[in-house]
Amino acid sequence: MNWNAPATGPEKADLVVALGSTLSVYPASAFPLLAAQRGAPYVIINRGATEHDHESCVSLRMEGEVNEIFPAAVESACTRGR
Repeated sequence: MNWNAPATGPEKADLVVALGSTLSVYPASAFPLLAAQRGAPYVIINRGATEHDHESCVSLRMEGEVNEIFPAAVESACTRGR
């Protein structure tokens, strides 16, 4: 990873998933918002409140333990349409 290059992730992301974070540490917390504001779906899974919970660009907010919610959601998405 080139730490001196500007962050290009938000401009290229097709989906943003924030897992187990309060999303309170800047500038990293801005990356999901930048991607969502340009149209990428934005999913937050966390136990407890986050700094982004009230942002209009959040597509889905799930309350709970990441290790209980995320694996089942990925499995469901991967097997859909088979």
